[in-house]
Amino acid sequence: MRKTQGEILALSFRELFSKSMLKLAFLPFIIIMVLFYALFFYFMSDVSFSGGTGLASVDYLLEISAVAWILTAFAYIFGIFALYWVGIFFAVILAGFFTPYIIAHLQRKHYSHIDIAGGYGTITNSLLFLLKTTLVMLFWFLVLVPLYFIPVVNVVAINLPFYYFFHKMLHFDVASNMLSKERHIVIKHRHGTSFRFYSLFLYLLSMIPFVVLVLPVFYILYLAINYFEYVVVSKDHNPHQPHQIS
Repeated sequence: MRKTQGEILALSFRELFSKSMLKLAFLPFIIIMVLFYALFFYFMSDVSFSGGTGLASVDYLLEISAVAWILTAFAYIFGIFALYWVGIFFAVILAGFFTPYIIAHLQRKHYSHIDIAGGYGTITNSLLFLLKTTLVMLFWFLVLVPLYFIPVVNVVAINLPFYYFFHKMLHFDVASNMLSKERHIVIKHRHGTSFRFYSLFLYLLSMIPFVVLVLPVFYILYLAINYFEYVVVSKDHNPHQPHQIS
């Protein structure tokens, strides 16, 4: 019988707080984020809105300390916001290097009766998929620009391209390390809506400040367990065939 989402969440969190997963969750991502923030504040230390633009009216405004302070504050807020999303971008990509290990760990510990035949992911098709997904994300950024100026709507609009990238990369990363390409297509066709909701849940979790530092390993644990359950334990697998993902 397939596990419920509550059971899958509980198992994912238990595995996240295991010794081997905590090492993967904390060390690499803290190093990256500390490096990113150090570089950010280093470059921002040279940002100045004190005048000297050559335009009299602009220089006059910048000589007003309150105006200069507000502009500097906006620059820092925008920079931190941009850095936050860049951090998610790189964290998701970096987590991909751990995916084979995490899947093997889950298979060995909880799904030993299942034979992982190997996925269809290679360095070449992974890079091509990353390039394609990034270009589509940038395309949607441009298409949705008019909506960025509409209050409330802009919050949804600016997150849609990020969600697209997040969803596509995570599912490709996990599925390509577990399934054949044909099997992955079948699963997307049958359970695509469910997996989009799982991605949305994980994406909303990533909105929690600083939690994103350790979440990428949890993303992989959660999705991999769902794939194990949907692909093998569910009726999608023929009970008269050996327990093998292919």
